Amino acid sequence: MLMNKGKIGLATGFLISAVLWFGLLGYRDLTDPDEGRYAQIPAAMVDSGDWITPRLNDFKYFEKPALQYWATGAIYKMFGKTNATARLWTALTGFALALVAALLAFELSGKNAAVFAYLITISSMMFVVFGHVLTLDMALSFFVVGAVGSLVVAQSRVSGSAWTRNWMLVAWGSMALATLTKGLVAIVLAAGTVVIYSIWQRDLKLWKNLHLFKGLVLFLLIAAPWFLAVSAANPGFAEFFFIHEHFDRYTSQVHHREGPLYYFIPFLLLGVCPWLMISLKSLFTPGFTWIASDPGTFDAERFLWTFVVFTLAFFSLGQSKLPGYILPVIPVIAVLSSGHLSQVKRTGADRWVMGILGIAICVAGYGVTYLASNRYPLQQWIAYSPWLVASGLFFLMAAVSLSVFKNKPIPAYAIAAILCLGAVQSLILGFNSLSETRSGRMIADAITNSVPDGTPVFTFQTLSESAVFYLDSNVTLVEYIGELEMGIKLEPHKYVRHYESFVRQWQNLEQAALIVDVNKFDQQDLHDLRGKIVYRGPKRMVIIKS
Repeated sequence: MLMNKGKIGLATGFLISAVLWFGLLGYRDLTDPDEGRYAQIPAAMVDSGDWITPRLNDFKYFEKPALQYWATGAIYKMFGKTNATARLWTALTGFALALVAALLAFELSGKNAAVFAYLITISSMMFVVFGHVLTLDMALSFFVVGAVGSLVVAQSRVSGSAWTRNWMLVAWGSMALATLTKGLVAIVLAAGTVVIYSIWQRDLKLWKNLHLFKGLVLFLLIAAPWFLAVSAANPGFAEFFFIHEHFDRYTSQVHHREGPLYYFIPFLLLGVCPWLMISLKSLFTPGFTWIASDPGTFDAERFLWTFVVFTLAFFSLGQSKLPGYILPVIPVIAVLSSGHLSQVKRTGADRWVMGILGIAICVAGYGVTYLASNRYPLQQWIAYSPWLVASGLFFLMAAVSLSVFKNKPIPAYAIAAILCLGAVQSLILGFNSLSETRSGRMIADAITNSVPDGTPVFTFQTLSESAVFYLDSNVTLVEYIGELEMGIKLEPHKYVRHYESFVRQWQNLEQAALIVDVNKFDQQDLHDLRGKIVYRGPKRMVIIKS
């Protein structure tokens, strides 16, 4: 009877977490630049029927491969283009990755560890944020961790060659899909982990069990066709993608995303919250000895620990840094932590982390109005304040649950994890209060409500990627290049290089719309444009000629 109640409780918790994860995907407006970009590119594929060459605002865009574009495009064709469908692939891969962490923990440490791994993953701050913000990082993490996890499962059981071969082929297939998601970085992370681990563990037998020939064949069968097709259709693709987007990005500051060597440390510490204490314990006091005590045998915990440390070191040494780069380590740390938690009889010190977070966020909710500025007006912060307070209260309730049920770890952590998931979701959902500054939806609404479909739309020295998505049509760039430099070089006729040329076009049109930064309009002599201001937001404005 007690066992049945436990199963029902876990099933209920799982369903609640799924509802919290997927229930409000469409609530927030898409923001610039990433969400607008990664929503717009698959929309262009659907509209044009060209599933080979990615395009951003009708310019060729070769910075990333096509797998996520295909997946989102397929979702658009089935369910239409909305905020929710734009984010659905990211949310699906995130939720699936939490399940992968649970399955890996189950294989290594048993049922209780699987429960803890799922709970920690699904409620870690960085994981929840990147599971609901449209970028490529979550899908990449899903396939990279899937590959690493499959390798661990393949090597951890002495079940005959068929078991090892089949799971290694899953690992190779996952690696190919990771490469189709974001490029060669997936190969670097996996290969670097294997090399360092095999030297440290003195486990040369691992190399014999990687099934290199079959794996490489499968990898190429999955990954190579699109690279060959896009290269054939676009002769400049290979040099730009493999040299500029990989070698130059890592070794230089070409993308202006540099940061100090310790750049990722605060993001990691905040990212694993509220499970900070158990995460640090799993990293600093792992279950293996620092000198390999049983060389030649596979040590799963040592391998996963090596993956975490190598990933952090690799990106820390690079010249291009963004917080999402280290997302793959979050579920792996959860797996490592779950082995520790599965052995405890009482809840740990993470309740204090939840309490501190709760108090800090509640205080921020009341003091956030001091952040008001021309770009982020006071009324936006006032609207965000209740969401912050709600988030803080959720964290405080999570701390209470770990204290009240401290002698029942699984129920306590399940309740706390669901409350923490709700807390982070409150932070994310409340961010929509700032959407007039961060999103182009209101820009698109102003244009569609003022001029007929098909009216030319120009944008001067700025680009709102999300506005292009909501307009469901391309805009003409005026004196703006940004990340479209390569595409503009390939198709310069789609770009207006000088303001004077734009003015001549504007004067010859009966109807047109112009998007411009408020500061640019106020600072430059744009008042000679004959038109009416139909929208003026904190960041951008819309002028209509009709």
